[in-house]
Amino acid sequence: MPYVKGALAALFFLSASTFAQQFTFSAVGGTNVTNNFPVTEYRTPADAYGNPESLFRYKSGGRSLILGGAVEARLTERFSFEASFLHRPMKNEIHFEEFPVGGTATKSVNTNTAVRVWQFPLLMKWRLGRMGGMEPFVAGGMSFRTQENASAVEPSQRGFTAGTGVTFAWKRLRVSPTLRYTRWAREQIWPRYATKPDQVEFLTSFGVGTGGGPDGALSLGRVTFGMVAGIPLTSGFATPRALWEWPKIDERFRYSMGLALEGRINERWSVEVNGIYRPLRVKGTSPDRRTLHSVLTWQVPLLLKYRWREEGWRPIVSVGPSFRLSGNLNGASPSLFGGTIGVGLEKKLGGRVTMAPTFRYTRWRQERPFLRTNQNTAEVLVGFSF
Repeated sequence: MPYVKGALAALFFLSASTFAQQFTFSAVGGTNVTNNFPVTEYRTPADAYGNPESLFRYKSGGRSLILGGAVEARLTERFSFEASFLHRPMKNEIHFEEFPVGGTATKSVNTNTAVRVWQFPLLMKWRLGRMGGMEPFVAGGMSFRTQENASAVEPSQRGFTAGTGVTFAWKRLRVSPTLRYTRWAREQIWPRYATKPDQVEFLTSFGVGTGGGPDGALSLGRVTFGMVAGIPLTSGFATPRALWEWPKIDERFRYSMGLALEGRINERWSVEVNGIYRPLRVKGTSPDRRTLHSVLTWQVPLLLKYRWREEGWRPIVSVGPSFRLSGNLNGASPSLFGGTIGVGLEKKLGGRVTMAPTFRYTRWRQERPFLRTNQNTAEVLVGFSF
């Protein structure tokens, strides 16, 4: 997990050093340029039992429509940070041929969607300067993905992304055609079919800024940096559903701790992002064994917050998506995406210090592994910001 901690630290440092970020919210569409899968081919000879010679070929299908959204925070005149969520079907074709001795060869082709994935690129962008009405840029960072449906394909969950494009601006409208390259982590070929690790996508975002910042973009005021810590109220792992699974999940110790960054839109509204470390430690009990498991996770909620009052103890409510990164899996595969809601109170303790006890609930996407994490996560957190 060192690369995750380094990326979060860099983001917090860059964001805390600026005082008037501009936000742009975009819809994104595009398609894949490269194939989804490499060609996998098996040829078997005729045998003594009467089975004819055959050829099996697994290959990529046609191009897919990629759709999603993005939010971009402009940190300086040249640098910005962009987070996207993209839905991408990955199509395949299965060819099967038989060559009977003395007969006519037969062939069948099956075309379908092998797997549907959600991709979450987190990119730093650098603008090369204005050239008339356009602004070229380059981007780089990490990408994460999770699959929506169970299939014979299990795409790797992380990769590195680089891209280049140009932004055309007209009042509040931003149009940015982009070419992106992602190198995904290596996958196990057997018994699954591996996706092509080198992926190129052509995407175009249509964005708009709102509010009164420069160029019509949403401008955040004061930016605060802080820490959060708390106790999860729910177990990290789900109760087994079948008799062949462990009949009991006994989690001994729970805690959450991390960093927080918040940017004020006005006195009532703000945007908050956290990087929360939560280890999932569990001891599964069966009649003949006791096995200790530990799965290390980072949770990254991106929340929109609203305050009811401007002074004293201020009730707050927050809502938004949450992302989760995992270290050592130990038989588990925590889902990467969920939705979070929270309620709490906030009070200034003096000077620039603010305390905010909060109750949060997160619903994670369903998982398929043998050792499943709990889809429902409830926790009490206390944050201190400066």
